[in-house]
Amino acid sequence: MDSLEETVDCTTANSSRSTPINPSSSTEVESSLQCDEDEHSLLPDDVPGSGAHARAQVPGLPRHAFAVEDFREIIKNELKRQAGLRYVPDRPEARRFASLDRPRIVSWLVEVVAALKLSEEALHAAVSLLDRFVAGTETFPPEHVLQLLALACVSLASKHEEVAQYRADDWVGLAVDGNKKPLYQREDLQRMEWLLLETVDWRIRVPNSLVFLRQYHNALLYEDGVVPADVASMAAFKTCANFLAELSLLYDAFLPYGYSTVATACLVLAEWTVKGNAGPAASSQAGSAAPAIRTVAALTELAGVDVAALAPNLAPCVEALHQLYAQATAPGPDGASPSAAKLGLLSPVVARYVPSAQR
Repeated sequence: MDSLEETVDCTTANSSRSTPINPSSSTEVESSLQCDEDEHSLLPDDVPGSGAHARAQVPGLPRHAFAVEDFREIIKNELKRQAGLRYVPDRPEARRFASLDRPRIVSWLVEVVAALKLSEEALHAAVSLLDRFVAGTETFPPEHVLQLLALACVSLASKHEEVAQYRADDWVGLAVDGNKKPLYQREDLQRMEWLLLETVDWRIRVPNSLVFLRQYHNALLYEDGVVPADVASMAAFKTCANFLAELSLLYDAFLPYGYSTVATACLVLAEWTVKGNAGPAASSQAGSAAPAIRTVAALTELAGVDVAALAPNLAPCVEALHQLYAQATAPGPDGASPSAAKLGLLSPVVARYVPSAQR
């Protein structure tokens, strides 16, 4: 296999999506494994719609109260749990995997998610599974197994995050050789799924950057001055934050930062971008620094913790993410957006968020 990017074939999978799986045999059970742990997750529906503290109404926002106490309890709990879930390379072979193999796998996962129209939650869950598998394994997967591992990650993630499901044959059909023949069999995928689940202790749903981002964004909707009030700008703010979160998945430079730190950095940069500020390079100016101050102050007040607990090392994370965002969006000499060749592994992410007319 020369590269992960050359073996995507989604033409048949789109037409063969099945209904949600109801296992009736041991084989189907193995290929349909799901975990329902971590019921108190950070997903928006875990924050009750009633409470003592109601925020100002934002246009287009459902009229219900925001429970600050419940939000604080959830955030404090998940901040404690996130430390043991991050993959921080500490061995030479781990650093090699993180800098060379991992970006290719994640970029290919973005292509698969886009082609099959899977959710952002499925993508982030798949990357989380990948990182936790590599952190928990003694032997790093060889080149010819990387794509099988990627398929197992996205397959298990989609079983947990999606309603409609793909069959095992659909998944293995995405990885083909030069003759359009599958590189793996369904039994290979089922064995890899089983190994993956054993390695991550059967935990699929755990905190990740998108989970923190969703919760923080929903909380900030009830704060004045952070999320834009008009519907169009509000949508642009959310899209920009999601774009930044996906960009951060690709590179090992963001692995040392906590998920909460990355999520906060995405919100700070989204406000900078949507409101037309200069960005962190000019943060010494009061006007440019305002979004960071406003966003962080609002989040620390809502969460009931200081910035060192909520988003440690936030400043370098914001700077690194801003540089990556500039690389992904900076126009060329003719004013056009960077080409796919120039973007490299970033191209699948940019293609999901930047209209083709602008590329």
